[in-house]
Amino acid sequence: MACDGTAMGIVIGGGAAMRSPVSGSGEEAEMIVRSWSGHTTASGGQRYVAYFRNILLPKLQRLDGHRGAMVFTRGEGEEVEVNVLTFWDSMVSIRGFAGADPAAAVVEPEAEALLKRFDARVKHFEVLVDARA
Repeated sequence: MACDGTAMGIVIGGGAAMRSPVSGSGEEAEMIVRSWSGHTTASGGQRYVAYFRNILLPKLQRLDGHRGAMVFTRGEGEEVEVNVLTFWDSMVSIRGFAGADPAAAVVEPEAEALLKRFDARVKHFEVLVDARA
């Protein structure tokens, strides 16, 4: 885990391109990205990544419309910022995961115990270009 101000990330999952309508852009989105972050200690960051990989990811992969995830960490002094991006076919898929309020963060008790603080609300972005291989 990088704790010296450098960035580090992991990419997990993936899937075939499916298109979702985009509000206001005039283009179709390739997918929707759900963005969330939290802060923890260096050891908490390592444990969060292990939790995400071993516990949370298998649950996400069973959900319709889930297309993968990325976890990034960045050291900030004594703290580590953890950023999570999850990729979805559509907002309908996200509602299947998050419920009636898709902007509400879904943080399970096991994850919450590892974090000092975290976003209560998430942001959603429409992916118009995905140049990953």
